[in-house]
Amino acid sequence: MGSAGHYWGQGHRPLTCAHRLEQASSLGRDYVRHVREGPGSGSSVRIRAMGKRKREKAAPRAAADARRTLAASPIVARVLALGAIAYALAVALSSRHPRPNTWGLDASGYLSAPLRGLTLGMVATGVVLLAVAAVKTSVGAGQPSQGRDPQDHRRLRFLIPLILLFPVALWLLRVRSYFLGDQQVWLDYIQTDRYPLFSEPLAALTWRGYAFLLRILAIPPLERWLAILPVLCGIASAILAWQISRYVARDWKTRVLGLALIATLGTTQLYCGYFESYAVVTVAVLLYLLAGLRHAHGEGSLLLVGLSLALGVGTHLVVLFLVPSYLLLILRARTTAVRRAAFVLLPILVAGGVAWLLQIRGGQILRPFQVLQVALLTSGLARPQTTNLAGHLTDFANLILLVMPVPALLILSRAFAGSLRSWAAAPERAFLMAAAIPGMFVAAALVLPGSPAQDWDLMSVTALPAALSGIFLGLPDPSLASNRLRVGLAMLALGPLLAFILVNADEGAGTRRFKMIIDPSVALSSHERAYANEKLVKYYILRQDADSTLVYAKRALAAETGNPRFCATVGTALYNVHRYTEAARYFEEAIRGGLDRAEVYYQLGLCYMREHRYDEALAKFRVAANLGDRPEYLHNLGMAMLATGDADAAHSVWNYVREHWPEFEPTALALERHFGGGKGR
Repeated sequence: MGSAGHYWGQGHRPLTCAHRLEQASSLGRDYVRHVREGPGSGSSVRIRAMGKRKREKAAPRAAADARRTLAASPIVARVLALGAIAYALAVALSSRHPRPNTWGLDASGYLSAPLRGLTLGMVATGVVLLAVAAVKTSVGAGQPSQGRDPQDHRRLRFLIPLILLFPVALWLLRVRSYFLGDQQVWLDYIQTDRYPLFSEPLAALTWRGYAFLLRILAIPPLERWLAILPVLCGIASAILAWQISRYVARDWKTRVLGLALIATLGTTQLYCGYFESYAVVTVAVLLYLLAGLRHAHGEGSLLLVGLSLALGVGTHLVVLFLVPSYLLLILRARTTAVRRAAFVLLPILVAGGVAWLLQIRGGQILRPFQVLQVALLTSGLARPQTTNLAGHLTDFANLILLVMPVPALLILSRAFAGSLRSWAAAPERAFLMAAAIPGMFVAAALVLPGSPAQDWDLMSVTALPAALSGIFLGLPDPSLASNRLRVGLAMLALGPLLAFILVNADEGAGTRRFKMIIDPSVALSSHERAYANEKLVKYYILRQDADSTLVYAKRALAAETGNPRFCATVGTALYNVHRYTEAARYFEEAIRGGLDRAEVYYQLGLCYMREHRYDEALAKFRVAANLGDRPEYLHNLGMAMLATGDADAAHSVWNYVREHWPEFEPTALALERHFGGGKGR
């Protein structure tokens, strides 16, 4: 009996058949009374249907987990309000007098007065709402609901017009100043049908496929049509962001705020017709993060995570910073050691297969690292050692303030509330942290050699997981349930982003901002300074502004003294302002430096012709004609022959030009003037 008593519990006896019949009879009587008296009666019995019921799909538990681990505290709202006030003051002061070291804050300062007032007004509105919410915060009031509201689908209908307006806004606000990143290079490659793969093969392949589609549709590769691909990437990123927001919270208001904060990160600029690989890369990164969150939540397969990682690395090698987060998922997976090893090898094999299919050579992959090495070797000469650390920290802070100001404030508020350790306990958040920390280390490392104000696009990709971590950290907090606070956060994020987008959508404003961030007073590596000034040279050449071209060509040469390409650029600028003797010296220096190009010999020959040095001009035109069979080279070769007294040779050359390029008018006029237009003399 002792064992039986222990099994049934103290004071309980095994049920006999009589006991079971009595309980069944009592249960039946209670059910009949419940049916007769209705559900409001004092005793009700819940009867489970005997048939098989369809099991409802469980919603993501992220919000519920957050409420168990994060204690509601008014400190969060107050720190957010104070941080927003400090941020708004920094934005306002920086916008009054933009400087090279405030590039993450001062975008409004380059706009016209109405647009400046609009963007700063949005920031001020956000600050006021956050301050009011902080004053009226009471713990426990207005907490988000624990379950899903059945009216959520109806309430979310208001998103439909926003979804339709989003791509339209991206296209209307597309980039019109192509100085940031490598946009000029990519635009030149696309319009001339060249697609070097370098370290971003799948992104380059995406652009190539899109350009091929335009050719099939007989659409010219103009900027306004090319801008559609980044806009499509923006639509894809919004869809992924909405799926990711499922893991932020279950209530619709917090989920919509999560979507809004992801959509107002600085990376949204990449979707506004930004001619680079990074619009494609950010979509790949978001896809990987979504796959990782689903697996950490127990919904998705680790196979999909590995494939999405391989896809991301294929779009750009910098995505390798996500490898630690993938390894964390493998270590936490409940599987065998053999399967773990297979999952480790999966992205390596897939990425290797892609490289083999695309015939990517090792030199193409190593090229960006070689450029980085050059920048590292020259960066130490740009700043005195005493200012190196301060300058790098300032650049890193500007990057954070440009790309993720509100997520940074959310992280700061939770740090003051003292809940960071408990926050990282959930598997979803641990996964995000494993992606965010290496990404921020990569961003900090890239700040050292380069110009973050120019190369913000690459660094924004590595900061994206950290931004999502900040959003995941802050939004589920019960203290942030106030509608004022939610709207305030959205306005605080939207105002600076809109200012940044508007600057780059205005050619004049974007040019002024770029000149500021590469001002001679800014400490840049010689490589970055030369490259930046070369962008302005190309810009002013297209606009036929010879004086401005000369200014920035000389600055590029000063940054990399002896660079033969920049010597030739200065020579061209001097020729266009009719300073032929000086131009000839720079062209000669370029040739001595090893620049063996037809156009350099041709332009040097033009300089000699202007100085009546016809024999020397004839020699240079011959070299140019041998290197490149172009009508202008041969035409001026004939002019030099005529000037040196060899009229028969000139006539023969011009006849050749007329036969092969009958539409080339200068030669037709020369034949008419000197030989009466006929083939014979």
